[in-house]
Amino acid sequence: MATKYSVIIFICLVNMLEIQVNAQSTIVVVPYANPSCATGKYFDSTRLACRDCGANQTTSADGLSCVCRSGFRITSNYGGNIACEICSGSTVPSKDGWSCVTCPASNPKDATTGYCSACPYPLNATAEYQINGVAYSTVTCVACTSSTFVAPDGAHCIPCPNVLKMKSAINSGLPTPTCDCTGTITSSTGATYTLQSNGGICFAVTDSTDVTLPAVRTSGIQTTISKVSSDSTTANSIYLSTHLAAAYGMCASYYSNRTACQVLANACALILYRQTNIGTGNRDACVLFNEYFSTRTEIINSNSDWKAGLPWLYHSNPSSLLTSEGVTTQFTRLSTIAFQAAVYTQNGTFVGYKALTEGLIQLCPNSRNEQNSAYAFGTRYTSSCSLLVDDLFDQAKYPLQFFDIYLKITSDGGTEQLFPVPVKISDLRSQSNNFPNQGSNTNDYILTRRFFLVDNVGAVSTVGSRASFVRYASKIQIDITLLSKDIYSTDGRIYPPVITVEYSDVDSNLYGTSATVSATFNVAYFSDLTTFWEALKITMGVLCGVAALYAIFRSIAYKSRSGGENFEATIILHFIAFACSAIANVFLIVIYGASVWYFSVYKNQNIFAFFIPTEAQENNLIVYIAVAGALKLIEVIYMIITQSHIDIFMIDWEKPKADSSQLGAIGRDEVKSASRTEVTYWRTVLIANEWNEIQTHRKTNRTFTLLVVLFFMSALGFENYASGDPQLSRFVVTDEYRASNVTIFRFCLAMSVFIGVGGIQWLWTLLIHERFIEDKLRNFVDLCSIANISVFIRSPRSFGYYIHGESPHGTADVGVSQLHDQFEKEKQNDCGRRGLDNTDNQTFMMRLPPNFVSVFDNLYRNLLNTGSVAGTDAKTQQVHSIKKYHEMNNFLTRFIHKKPMEESDGVGQGGKPIEGYGVQPRKCMEDVLGMELGGNDTLRDGGIFYSEDGTSFGDVLFYGNELSLMTFDLLVYSCVDLIFKSTPLNVIITWLIGELIDFLRSQLGEINLSKKTMTNRQFLI
Repeated sequence: MATKYSVIIFICLVNMLEIQVNAQSTIVVVPYANPSCATGKYFDSTRLACRDCGANQTTSADGLSCVCRSGFRITSNYGGNIACEICSGSTVPSKDGWSCVTCPASNPKDATTGYCSACPYPLNATAEYQINGVAYSTVTCVACTSSTFVAPDGAHCIPCPNVLKMKSAINSGLPTPTCDCTGTITSSTGATYTLQSNGGICFAVTDSTDVTLPAVRTSGIQTTISKVSSDSTTANSIYLSTHLAAAYGMCASYYSNRTACQVLANACALILYRQTNIGTGNRDACVLFNEYFSTRTEIINSNSDWKAGLPWLYHSNPSSLLTSEGVTTQFTRLSTIAFQAAVYTQNGTFVGYKALTEGLIQLCPNSRNEQNSAYAFGTRYTSSCSLLVDDLFDQAKYPLQFFDIYLKITSDGGTEQLFPVPVKISDLRSQSNNFPNQGSNTNDYILTRRFFLVDNVGAVSTVGSRASFVRYASKIQIDITLLSKDIYSTDGRIYPPVITVEYSDVDSNLYGTSATVSATFNVAYFSDLTTFWEALKITMGVLCGVAALYAIFRSIAYKSRSGGENFEATIILHFIAFACSAIANVFLIVIYGASVWYFSVYKNQNIFAFFIPTEAQENNLIVYIAVAGALKLIEVIYMIITQSHIDIFMIDWEKPKADSSQLGAIGRDEVKSASRTEVTYWRTVLIANEWNEIQTHRKTNRTFTLLVVLFFMSALGFENYASGDPQLSRFVVTDEYRASNVTIFRFCLAMSVFIGVGGIQWLWTLLIHERFIEDKLRNFVDLCSIANISVFIRSPRSFGYYIHGESPHGTADVGVSQLHDQFEKEKQNDCGRRGLDNTDNQTFMMRLPPNFVSVFDNLYRNLLNTGSVAGTDAKTQQVHSIKKYHEMNNFLTRFIHKKPMEESDGVGQGGKPIEGYGVQPRKCMEDVLGMELGGNDTLRDGGIFYSEDGTSFGDVLFYGNELSLMTFDLLVYSCVDLIFKSTPLNVIITWLIGELIDFLRSQLGEINLSKKTMTNRQFLI
């Protein structure tokens, strides 16, 4: 049984597969048939072919169906096939084709149409059906009464659309029963009026300024539209010429036509509320509107700006309005601003209230979520896009509509109310032809109520033509100002919002060129940050004063270390450098502290006390950051220059070995110096190379720091926290609007990451890396001891650093086995210690006595100038250089060993003796102040060597200036971010600039090292 069913299933599957294959392999070809079929045929759209009409039928006018032949009526028609029947006797088909009627003698059969002739037009309608729908047996002529005329189908009468059924005397003078609106009429008072049709209404018009309604004064009415970009360029508006006079007439209190008053208000908004025609005799829409406004006394809702029967167009007291506290709603970070728009069509019809959601007044076609984000309270919204010019001319896509904006609020009693939102038209021209709304004086503002988005109707000059130009709202900005009096208030209320509209225009010659124009929609928030800025400025001022005092203090310390007793001009330059450094640090600390406070409080407030800074306020912060960066750059340049001009000498403690083979070549007196060259110089070259390598060594790694910043800011999305949105959100949803980043927030986040990464690296270096892995500075000190080389560094003139590298074994020019033995002796404490005076102290800060400085300067000058001795050959100069080198070496070794100086040491006859020095620990206050206490008088009895922890000489290297370099990197990053606001680009440029600084320091330091240690640069690798 199972096998049987299996076979059946298999056969069914094979048949299905075959059917599918056949179906897929069948190609259907449709024959082409011309839709214009021959007479007696129609085109069947379901078959895409011509088919024959039925009996007594012929082709319809569109060729897509059949109709009854002349003399036949329809008996059935279901939208497809029809049935026809001949009208018997003298009857003919009715005009709708369903009945047969008899033609009276007055309306004989028309041989052309096959129907009864029409009754006399336009006074009579040709009626074929009674009011109840029953057909007349004979066609009947019905006379149209006064103020009616024959409808287009000729079958009934309708009221005249272009005749106003006026009252009083004029009504009796209208012609009867025609709808003609030409000629003149005379009223019962004897006044003669000219009839004029405008906007579908027949008016009796007069040029008299003193008229008794219903006559309308139409003289001087302006019906032109001006371009925004060129006020002298105008277009005759068929819209205004067709509707303005009618709207003006019907808006009169005599008729109180509300729609007409709306049209009049629309026309005023359409000309951007211009006031240049006031008092000139030219009567534009706004002049006409104000004529009615000034004569009406009844007001609405106790508001003198809103007159009965007229739309509300103007705010008469802008300053009072903008500072009123009528908005009672308390807004929180989760609130949505409930804007409502009263929408009107161009013909004055009230469409209804619509929420501003779904992009009602936004021209940019963004997603609905993004557009609705504009009304999330506290979100600084900006949307810009390009619009196709052809679309702006499309009246179907952009119909001319007008908007009155309200803010839906809740009163203290809990009832919903509408607060009118004022509109500030930037292009509004005052009576003096100025732009009052483009200034900052609120008393000069002319605030209005109604505006439009796209006007592609006003500049149309003839029916059916395209507008000469289109005006559109190129920029709309909603300004919302917090009612809070200071940053500590948490009221959460706002002043009345203001909508600023700026218009642009585009000429019709751009139509069809695929040209585009830009449009922008912004929602900006403002709050009173006076308290914040005052606190910031006071803090800046106080700390900058402290920074100036600190710079003076450092200048005094520098002068003391220089050994100068008189004021020197160079001190001013050093003071400037110290001041730049201190002020840059003040700016950095204050701005960072302010940014941390601002970021943390703003992102965590529920009821708003303040908003993000405005663009102008952000510019103040940008200036501070940029100035701090410039000052820090001066500090780094000063650092490079001073470190690249230090005096440095490698003291060689190795004992020379005399070589008598040179006696024949040079004099015996010169052998003492020349024979010293047998001491291996490669040890000095080795130390110089190691010094050259650690010149740019730092406690932190710039590349690592920037990579971590890039990882946190971009990869982990920390930079998204810097958005202007009140909420903290690290991830961006595709169709969700994200406000642009705030400069102060980006600075806060970037600096926090910098400080965090730099601080961790610093601690890692000091606590772990230098203790357990590698300490380059202390390794350098150890290498000096192994090489039997001391390093004497002077910067500035009477101050310096000393690395004692004299080997406790007396020699370093030994083999591997002897070197190993030396290490073992040190390990077993079988020899002296490496430090000075058989201690462990190898590094010192030095204050040098005046006599020593004088002799050192003389010897060092001679040493550096040995290559320029005139009248000598190269070999003689070389011997002379070696001699001067050994004189300096001998002078320093005697000074370090506190041995008495000889005339051969450069003291000279009659010179003052060189005092020794004392070794003492540095006082805590001296470490704190960064200067030595006691003044130069304490040096009369000798110099002072301050023992320290082993890395003080890092002050003349990048190592000892890590804070300055790290803040420089941070400020470079921040300054670059001010320009590009791109984390990857910031990282790249900051790294390049940092590498350039390292390169300059390395090259200049290498040149200085080569010159002052007499080491050829070729050996510095």
